[in-house]
Parts: sequence; structure tokens; C-alpha cells
Amino acid sequence: MEHPWATVGRGRGGIYAWFDPSEHPAWERGTHLPHWRQDGVLYFLTIRLADSFPAERLRCWRTERHEWLALHPRPHTPAEAREYHRRFTAAWHRLLDEPHGACPFKIASLRDALAAAFRAGEDLADGCALDEFVIMPNHAHVLVSPRPGVSLKRIEKAWKAVSARAIHAHFGTTGPVWQHEGWDHIVRTPEAADRFRRYIRANPASLPRPADG
Repeated sequence: MEHPWATVGRGRGGIYAWFDPSEHPAWERGTHLPHWRQDGVLYFLTIRLADSFPAERLRCWRTERHEWLALHPRPHTPAEAREYHRRFTAAWHRLLDEPHGACPFKIASLRDALAAAFRAGEDLADGCALDEFVIMPNHAHVLVSPRPGVSLKRIEKAWKAVSARAIHAHFGTTGPVWQHEGWDHIVRTPEAADRFRRYIRANPASLPRPADG
């Protein structure tokens, strides 16, 4: 869905390796979240700006999640996993879709700068295969597959650095722009990839229309 505050785009994509349950994934420690890694796979990555999540609502979400996990220790049953994603993953993304904070990506030129950063990696040996993405006013969702031996964390850091410079140049500001850590998920199957693509395309529908739009 077209929206004056959001950009939906697509890279050239690639041939992806789907998650192999027989190959134990690597684990990378994050500041708040675990990150599972497997070579050649496609990831659904969410990155958000530092002011995109109201502090009090974030505190409540984390407290509720901590209490739920204490009552439902891993490994989770299929029913528990569904409940977790309904109560926490889905709620997280609903809150993300609300345009909190300064929302610099309402400005088309700044969205263009981030989209260009996404696409730049397609032509680099140490870059990535870029699938679909959406840039919202205060966050972005990306389907991306790093090249063999390339760290998703390094790609994410490069995207954030380029877009942070564009934002600071536009507003004459300094300081942190992005949350330090993104949320990522290994895409298990082609069918799951299609579900994420539909989510990306539909994401702008969650935004209010501007008063003059």
C-alpha cells in the first residue's frame, strides 16, 4: 500500500538456503536478544530508531515477557510458542508500527538514503542478497541474506551508520539515532518468506493518513 510516510521496495534477491534443522545453528549473544545464525539463509530483520518505543510501554512489555518466561521455561511446546508470539512478538510489532518519536523517515529523502544503503550491499562481495523491505517513519523491516561468511550484524551496522549520517546532516543533530540491537528471525521455508513479503507490503496500512493526505 502506498503511503507518503513509508517506502516499500525490493532488491534483486537471490537463491536462498532454507533453515536446516539437522544443522545446529550458531548462537550470537546480543544485548537483550539471542540471535541464531546459519549460513546462506534469509533473515527477516527489524531495526528501529532509538526513540521509536515509549519507555514506559517498553518497560511493561519486558516485565510481562519476563514473568511469562519464568512460568513457561524453554523449550516451549508448540502451543506455548504460539502463545508467546501472539502475546509478545505480535504486540512488539504492533507497537513498532505506531509512529512514536521524531519519525525522520516521514521525509522521503531520508527514506531514499536508507533504501540506497540497503541496495548498496547487493554489489559487494562482502554484502548481501536483498529481498523485499519497507521503511516506516521510525523503523524498517528487511528480508536479507548475507553473503557466505558475512556477518548480519556487520551489514546492519553499516546500514545504520549511513542513515544516521543522513539524518544528522538533515537536522543538524548529533548522538545516537538507532537502537543498538535489531530483531532478526531465520526464515524457515519459501512459504514463510512469502508471508513476510506480504507483511512488508501491508505494513504501511497500519499508519494513519496525514491530515492533508
